[in-house]
Amino acid sequence: MLGRGISCQVVENPALLDVIDYLTEKEKDDVRKILSSKHLFYEEMCSYHNGNRLHLPHDLKLQRSLQLALRRRDENENDDVRRHQHDDLDDDDHDMETDDHDELEENHASHGDNRAIFGAPGGSTKRSRQSQVHEDACFQKFLNSQDCNKSSFSCPPVAQADTNQVLPDYSRAAWLQKQWTESRSLQLEEQKLQIQVEMLELEKQRFKWQRFSKKSDCELEKIRMENGRMKLENERMALELKRKALAAD
Repeated sequence: MLGRGISCQVVENPALLDVIDYLTEKEKDDVRKILSSKHLFYEEMCSYHNGNRLHLPHDLKLQRSLQLALRRRDENENDDVRRHQHDDLDDDDHDMETDDHDELEENHASHGDNRAIFGAPGGSTKRSRQSQVHEDACFQKFLNSQDCNKSSFSCPPVAQADTNQVLPDYSRAAWLQKQWTESRSLQLEEQKLQIQVEMLELEKQRFKWQRFSKKSDCELEKIRMENGRMKLENERMALELKRKALAAD
């Protein structure tokens, strides 16, 4: 009814439930009843889904240790993603630099061959050396530009990786919440059936007690009638004795 983020906030501060406008009053009452249950452990579940950052024990040293460990874990995960992306970019840039270097060497060789074919005068070694220095400088400049491009394009993939990491985490959390909800529904259904079984058992005991009570009442009534009959019989015998005594006189 609330969603993962809102539900954790409501568990932490139940007063927020009053300002939520997309729930009816009946739904809000249902949420309050669920939150008031002592067997659902909503605070612990929210703490688990938030990396145990909520509802930590009151020991300050333990809280500080747990938060530091969680922060280091998050930093290590981000470093692993960045390192993986950086290694992939390094491999691609290395292949690109190798291809460009081979192309420059081929151009340099063809340039030297053309210079020999068209008869560069007298084998000017100084001019050839200056040309080589100029080409090496151009190649170094090209490599530097590749390094700049590599560094400039290294951040967006990391950001994309972070985004891709967040999406599976959110999907997994939604799946876990759905599984937990279904499991909890089954548990509630089982509890409902158990309560119905107990109600039937109580009804059966009540019926037995009523039958036993009626039977006891009948027995008591029979005993009472038997006592009345014996009392009348005793009175009759007493009168008979008096009559015989009068007859003897």
